[in-house]
Amino acid sequence: MSAQPNESIRQILADLHAHRLKTMDPAALKINIDQRQTLVDTANYDGFVKAGDGSNPLFCRTSRVANSAWTACWPMVRRC
Repeated sequence: MSAQPNESIRQILADLHAHRLKTMDPAALKINIDQRQTLVDTANYDGFVKAGDGSNPLFCRTSRVANSAWTACWPMVRRC
């Protein structure tokens, strides 16, 4: 269930949901889906970051994190 570089977020989420349908207890899955729907229904979308919005630079707390594979996946993290 690993993402490929050119795979769309919609496909990644569809694959994740299919995996959850196969592996999760149906009652627990329903609770989780209902919780997530509540988050969507009550979200204040006006406060979300939008395309073109600026932000302050992000900094790592330690150089170990800055040099990890994690930062390679997240280009918005400024290396320390």
